[in-house]
Amino acid sequence: MLSKIRLILGILFLPLITPSCAHITPTCDNFASPPVDCGQFIAGFCNTIGNTPVAQEFFNCDNVNSGKDSCTIGTFNQASTPQVPTIHKCVEVLTKINETCPSGNAKAVGDNFLYMFEVDSFPCSA
Repeated sequence: MLSKIRLILGILFLPLITPSCAHITPTCDNFASPPVDCGQFIAGFCNTIGNTPVAQEFFNCDNVNSGKDSCTIGTFNQASTPQVPTIHKCVEVLTKINETCPSGNAKAVGDNFLYMFEVDSFPCSA
């Protein structure tokens, strides 16, 4: 529940983020989460994103560390039309977030999408 609240708060602060495809600058929230490498889930996530309706989000949660922790990766369509994020940009932005914010709870803009990344010290809910 706490993870969804943090993601919703991230979405509420969308107007504070300036889109820039040339330079990806993740915003890391300083929540106390364990540092976890969620990079193994990025390509699979980016390959499964479909057509995302306007102002809608797509999330996936994966358990790590024998199910003790979890990685939640998400996108939010900021465009005025339904779109599919480019796989290359999705991988590029999420990889930058993973490298810059090892404790997750971060976001960055690429294409017309806000990419979100979260690490939690509990497993994904069923």
